[in-house]
Amino acid sequence: MLGHELRNPLNALVTSAEVLRSAPPGSAVAESARAVIARQTRKLSDMVDRVLEIGHVMTDDVALSIEPTELRAALQAAMSAATPQADASGHALALDAPAPIRVNADPVRVVQVMSQLLGNALRHTPAGTAVVVSLRRDDGDAVISVRDTGPGIDAAVLPHVFDPFAPSRRVVDRTGGGLGVGLALARRLVELQDGSITVASSPGRTVFEWRMPALDP
Repeated sequence: MLGHELRNPLNALVTSAEVLRSAPPGSAVAESARAVIARQTRKLSDMVDRVLEIGHVMTDDVALSIEPTELRAALQAAMSAATPQADASGHALALDAPAPIRVNADPVRVVQVMSQLLGNALRHTPAGTAVVVSLRRDDGDAVISVRDTGPGIDAAVLPHVFDPFAPSRRVVDRTGGGLGVGLALARRLVELQDGSITVASSPGRTVFEWRMPALDP
């Protein structure tokens, strides 16, 4: 799967380099080829960064800045960052967080995990529908839920969604793209902050639930 994902931008780079070599300098064709090269190079760089990051996190070679963190503000920051992707794909983002809840966590990593969960939901939810994020207190835990209305996760894939390089939601369908490291990275970052994350899925509904010990109000 990693090879498949790497070949796509590499093929585009090779093709664009050939076009650039034969196109008249300064022409629209040449400028288009340069734009493709720049875009695909950034994509490859991002892939390499993500593979390196999952290696660091899975071996606990990562520094966390743990501090009292207000989760509602962190969720709002992650949703603001995901808004352009949601707008482009015709999705609505909704937040149900009636009261602030604080936890001991790294606020930057909280936003990173939430961004991964939101991106995953947006990729697999039909356009025109909503991805709903909720925050609540359950006894001594803060509970964050991310709910989408996509086709659900294949039963054969569900037990492995948090494994590094796991397949997409369906065994064969790779149209969602991705390296399959995002959810593995998210789970390990959650665990390093004394939390846990689970997923439940059925056709038309998938819910990721993230739990962390809440601080006393």
